[in-house]
Amino acid sequence: SGQVALTSQKAECVHCFVRDEDAHQTNLRADFCRALEEEEDEETKFLVDRWERPQGGGGITCILQDGRVFEKAGVNISVVKGVLPPAAVQQMRARGKSLKEGELPFFAAGVSSVIHPRNPLVPTVHFNYRYFEVQEPGGTTQVIIVLQSNVSSPPCFLLHSINPFLGELIHKLYFCRQSWFGGGTDLTPYYLDEEDSRHFHSQLKAACDQHDPGYYAKFKKWCDDYFNITHRGERRGVGGIFFDDLEDPDPEKTFQFVTSCAESVIPSYLPLGK
Repeated sequence: SGQVALTSQKAECVHCFVRDEDAHQTNLRADFCRALEEEEDEETKFLVDRWERPQGGGGITCILQDGRVFEKAGVNISVVKGVLPPAAVQQMRARGKSLKEGELPFFAAGVSSVIHPRNPLVPTVHFNYRYFEVQEPGGTTQVIIVLQSNVSSPPCFLLHSINPFLGELIHKLYFCRQSWFGGGTDLTPYYLDEEDSRHFHSQLKAACDQHDPGYYAKFKKWCDDYFNITHRGERRGVGGIFFDDLEDPDPEKTFQFVTSCAESVIPSYLPLGK
């Protein structure tokens, strides 16, 4: 399979995220897995497992373990849909979401990873980037999960995730009432190396600064607070960035920011193991 990309096009004021095998910006999951495999011996590869969720959707789990460089590495994507349970609705309302009464269909898509190196001088890294939407009664969201590349219906919002080993998973959805992005990247050293920490944070700052010069300081503090261990009076690791409930009238603008953050993982982390 060829390289896979997330690119954007505008057509009649709608946003489409589509496949482009000739583009340079590859799908994050496949690109990250390849980058990790290149650090390993030739015979050490990711094991790929595709799963389905009975209530709707599914995902892809990639595991590499017992390698020369990485003791264990997991890279996962999920694309799921269903109806929000009451506890989730209550939690979202507590965060300021104005959700109507009644059955609330949802859609969620995300990519996440935790990397544990074998060398204790190399830090552990974690990242998670996700999209969430809720359709309220009277909304117009349509969610379709298909296993083919040719989609004849004119999409308003198309998110295309490709598994280079097992085929492709397409998620097509139309504009909904409420949607937002969340995520972040953080680093946990076993032995603190200040130069590594500076490099890691410089890459995250560069990704944030492409979109808003105030993002890095805001999301760095959010990460520090999020990973604060209260009973120890300390923070976990050297932090990173974290955000949630990030939304914008222009969903493509927010998507491009999240994409930049996700793409910064490889240049921020892999040099630390050299």
